[in-house]
Amino acid sequence: MGVGTAFVLILVLLLVDVLPIWRHSRGMSYVPAGVVSASLLGVVSLIVTGQL
Repeated sequence: MGVGTAFVLILVLLLVDVLPIWRHSRGMSYVPAGVVSASLLGVVSLIVTGQL
């Protein structure tokens, strides 16, 4: 497992834990939170792999 892979896994765990709390505090629905988390994960994974 490379450093980038470990970083992405940690980021996924953080997003899974942080976004539901953020959703409740902001009063958002699950759909925007899911879209935001998917977008952030995609961008970060592209940066980590050097594609962006």
